[in-house]
Amino acid sequence: IILDKNKPRIRTVVNKTDSIQNDYRTMQLEVLAGNHSLVTSVIESGICFHVDLATVYVSNFLFLQ
Repeated sequence: IILDKNKPRIRTVVNKTDSIQNDYRTMQLEVLAGNHSLVTSVIESGICFHVDLATVYVSNFLFLQ
């Protein structure tokens, strides 16, 4: 339902399958629906970053640091 109601803004729906347990704070994700790519765009302070969620930790709460 999330994917259908938010197209084209949302192309992939994922689920975090485990807690963060490593130094790089990456997390295990499973694709529930949509495109199977974990590469996404994150816009912070007017700058667009393209990140791979399988290898990078992204948190909107930490953008000021």
